[in-house]
Amino acid sequence: MRMSTNIKRTLALFAAIVGIFAGLCALTACGSGDVQAIKGEWQVQGTNVTVVFTDDKFKMVGNEYDYSVDSNAKTITYTSGAMQGVANYTLGEGGKQLTLVENDGAKTTVFDKVSDDTSAEPSAGEDPGTEG
Repeated sequence: MRMSTNIKRTLALFAAIVGIFAGLCALTACGSGDVQAIKGEWQVQGTNVTVVFTDDKFKMVGNEYDYSVDSNAKTITYTSGAMQGVANYTLGEGGKQLTLVENDGAKTTVFDKVSDDTSAEPSAGEDPGTEG
């Protein structure tokens, strides 16, 4: 009988470990693809302006925002001081295009991925042919 109790405990422990592991894997994978895809350097479509998403910052020339991604709601929330905003996002072209829709559709910005470099510096989009 003692052996039967030990086997039951071992199986119960094994089942609990498998359940915890599966739960953690599901939580980690859920939306992590979006978060990883958003990180990097992006160019505002139709311009030479670039922005950079790091692990926790959204950087533009002269401005830096804290941001977070809700991959279930497909939103990016950003804050800087007292200013706060929320944008709906979509990723297209295999994660190489990011579209942000703000103010209930009043403003849409499309970005093309330049690189995955989170240490890049944003650019104001100066024409590279106009050196001074």
